Amino acid sequence: MKPEILIFGGTTEGREIAEFCSQHEIPAFVSVYSGYGADMIETDEWSPDTDGTTVRILVGPMKREEIGQFLKEKEIRLVIDATHPYAKNVSDNIRSAVAETSAELIRVLRDAEEAGESDEGDEKCRRGNIFVETPEEAAAYLTGTEGNILLTTGSRALSVFAAIPGSSERLYARVLPSEEGIRTCQENGLRGRHIIAMQGPFTVEMNKALLNQTGAEYLVTKESGKNGGYREKLEAAAACGVQAVIIGRPKEAGIGLTQCLELLRRRYSVQHVVIAGIGPGNTEHMTAAVIGAILAADRVIGASRMLDCAREAVRRFEPGKPDRRNYIAEYRPTEVLRKIREAEGKNVLLLFSGSLAFHSGACACEALLAENGIRYSILPGISSVTYLSSLLGEDLADAVLSSMHGASRSAEELLDSLFSSGKEHFCILSGKGDDARELAEALVRRGYGTSRVVVGENLSLQNEKITESTAEELCSMPADARFSALSVIAVSLNKANDK
Repeated sequence: MKPEILIFGGTTEGREIAEFCSQHEIPAFVSVYSGYGADMIETDEWSPDTDGTTVRILVGPMKREEIGQFLKEKEIRLVIDATHPYAKNVSDNIRSAVAETSAELIRVLRDAEEAGESDEGDEKCRRGNIFVETPEEAAAYLTGTEGNILLTTGSRALSVFAAIPGSSERLYARVLPSEEGIRTCQENGLRGRHIIAMQGPFTVEMNKALLNQTGAEYLVTKESGKNGGYREKLEAAAACGVQAVIIGRPKEAGIGLTQCLELLRRRYSVQHVVIAGIGPGNTEHMTAAVIGAILAADRVIGASRMLDCAREAVRRFEPGKPDRRNYIAEYRPTEVLRKIREAEGKNVLLLFSGSLAFHSGACACEALLAENGIRYSILPGISSVTYLSSLLGEDLADAVLSSMHGASRSAEELLDSLFSSGKEHFCILSGKGDDARELAEALVRRGYGTSRVVVGENLSLQNEKITESTAEELCSMPADARFSALSVIAVSLNKANDK
């Protein structure tokens, strides 16, 4: 499908919009100012301007005339301006170029700016600090001061601050680690330790360390919002007794990132439903495909334990990134179907434990989705039975698999079924804490008290526990001893009078 969306990015918001398009298979062009902006993109689905890719990257600044020509040549219908709040000239060029076409323009604003006002936290951050409107005003104020300055406004306006007397000694510039940023510092008289080439986000502690390291008495920052690390910088300055000089944000009209993503979802997104098995429970034992499905999901549905695993995967593989997924604790098929229908146009992920293929609730959901004409794909996980058998070095080809989870039959009835197979090795999913003991007692009553019984609890997790005993030994455990409700029980038969 030919892209009809052009995103101007180079910011956190621009990257998240482009990632959303990639995950939802919405064709789009993404324009970034430099190669560094393209390097920040870490998914294989991104590519330079190449046919056949969902999202195509355009690297390099575009003049107003170039933007207008591109819009007409590519027949762009929607332009999203997600450039930096302080890139006023860029936004002006975009606005002028779009006005000469039939394309729609959306300006994506940052944080509290979308509401047209600062929140209480921002107001507290301003108190006791110097507030100016432009870099020129900030430089004018600092000209009448003494002491080192930590500049955290990037390299674009560096020439303004380089005009401050003694700037080569007073200024310490924190810029992006790009050739362009470092070259701009050098062209403005900064050398060596006065150039701090780093990529955020920066914590309060990191900002404090830099303030102490540079001996700064002033911190210059833009009112850049959460994604720009605004509060972390001001908190660090206050803790270190450093005067903050804040360059105010230009006032604009537009919408927030969440509203923008919702608009794209409504207009362009086709719903994808994925049914996935998380495996035993540890993120290290999730398949790469399942982790990818979690990261691409808008709505995650499953039992509470499954949702906890999904959140842990997000924390591990997207550290520091806000989690906007909608997590719904539900596993009843009819309710799951209702939640899927409510999420029209969203990527929905249904999570179940284990592999999906062995006594899984996924089967009922699959049947209901198929019956209602909802397309879905399957991502199996690693079965807990497979996990335990591998640890024990046992071949599942010689075992009979069964489950007591959600079953109404007794241990005696289960053994009747297992014994009829003629095999001597069984792997059983438990459903309650007493299942292992009840099974062992049934084995003893049948004369199989010396049979080997292995109970695997909380498999793959930190509190994993594997108990190996005979059926008789297991029966002699204290009456109040309980195993985890969801355990795997491996049994190797041995007749009590066998030698």
